[in-house]
Amino acid sequence: MTGRNLEGTVWFSDLVNGARAFPFQNTISEKNSKESLDIWKNSCQGIPQPREKFADKYFWLQAGRIRESPGHISKCAGSYIVSEPVAAILRQFNLGQTRLYPTNFFEADRVTPVPGQYHCISFGETRQSVVVEQSKLSEEYKSLYPPFRMTDTTFTVQESSLNGPDLWFDTVVMRTLLLSGGLVAALRAAHLDKPFLLTQCVVVDE
Repeated sequence: MTGRNLEGTVWFSDLVNGARAFPFQNTISEKNSKESLDIWKNSCQGIPQPREKFADKYFWLQAGRIRESPGHISKCAGSYIVSEPVAAILRQFNLGQTRLYPTNFFEADRVTPVPGQYHCISFGETRQSVVVEQSKLSEEYKSLYPPFRMTDTTFTVQESSLNGPDLWFDTVVMRTLLLSGGLVAALRAAHLDKPFLLTQCVVVDE
């Protein structure tokens, strides 16, 4: 499927379950691990959060270890973080109340910068999209969480999902992040779609 015919589609992103976690710490989680957990829970519900909830500095927990780049999408100390190339694409779309807050990574000495520009993403949009009775969700996860194995027929969403912000969490099936076809097309054109762990949804009339 080419980028041109992704319009009119909706995609599920398994970031909540699948985003790679990196051993970075920040001053917020260092002082209050519960607050860091609350930030994560709010993110997974699409609850808007202000700038002060997100740290502007992250640092490696261990000195002397072999370090990897955080990559284009990562989870660190309760926050989801995207690279500048991903952020640049997101800015081109309707994010609604979702915000991108600049942040920086440092070595364990908290002085030596890790190369690259990054942003904490504060998800801030929700709407009811998933049609539970037409989706292939197990009883265990129905109305609770998405299943761990997705196919292109797992989620059925309402046609109204094609309108509104391009990135949102569903209000029925918890921790279900959805993207518009236009956003996915732009990510795919830039070869940045794979980190989002995408599965296409079935779109049906109301």
